[in-house]
Amino acid sequence: MADTAAWLRAILRAERTLAAPLNRVANSDEAATVMLLTARAGRLGRDIAERGRATIVHGLNLPSHRDVQRLDAKVERLQRALEDRAAEARDETSRS
Repeated sequence: MADTAAWLRAILRAERTLAAPLNRVANSDEAATVMLLTARAGRLGRDIAERGRATIVHGLNLPSHRDVQRLDAKVERLQRALEDRAAEARDETSRS
């Protein structure tokens, strides 16, 4: 039990020592700038990778993920339009 108390005291002491400086750094304008730049760099890296994958996939004469997403969106719009037309047709036949 004494060992547990010793390690717990060491952790609490370290936490008390580091908490204030870490809070100052985390809440600084510089930290916000670093996080913003990191997010932008990550997005840029993902965009570059996606373009590279799309180039390779199109080189193999296959649709890319983005192509499939666009096609899926078009099919959804077409389905909604057909459902609307079918509902209009049902309304017309029920009025007659």
